[in-house]
Amino acid sequence: MIKSNHNIIKAIQENDKRVIQELYYDNRDYFLNWASKEHHISFEDAKDLYQDAMVVLIQKIQDRKVERIFVSFRAYIFGLGRQLIRNKIKEEFNRDKREDVFSNRAVLLGENYVVDDRITVVVNHLDSLPDPCRSILTQFYLRNFTYEEIAVSLQYKSVNSIKVQKYRCLKYLKEKVFNNKVRNIK
Repeated sequence: MIKSNHNIIKAIQENDKRVIQELYYDNRDYFLNWASKEHHISFEDAKDLYQDAMVVLIQKIQDRKVERIFVSFRAYIFGLGRQLIRNKIKEEFNRDKREDVFSNRAVLLGENYVVDDRITVVVNHLDSLPDPCRSILTQFYLRNFTYEEIAVSLQYKSVNSIKVQKYRCLKYLKEKVFNNKVRNIK
């Protein structure tokens, strides 16, 4: 059994499957119990988050972004896991909140449904946009996807690139809608 953090890091950098597997199983049950009790998440979610934490740890070490760990590996894994849990809770809260708002709007629109030419113009222009603009705006505004979900579905490498692209697409859509109104007025 390898004892020092330095030796474990060196073994992970060399992709020593035995050491990685040992590290994985030595900490797994502790993490699952801790995550489900302390953060009130399901055991299945805890398993997924542990897997994610281990992947992040291995990647950081193999990419040489982490070359020293001054705490125990268990503490380091729990720290990674804690951040992943917070992100998951935040994401679910935001998604639930958006779904409530969307659902309330849908109810209001259903009760007070009035055909509005402005909505028709926007929808027509949205449908005529080329991809990825159409997909990004549809997923964000109509399907309530998070930036992370859009990045995964459209195979973007970063959330920031989705944000920038969404901004450009929205600006382009506004110009098309505005130009349509100007043409209709003349």
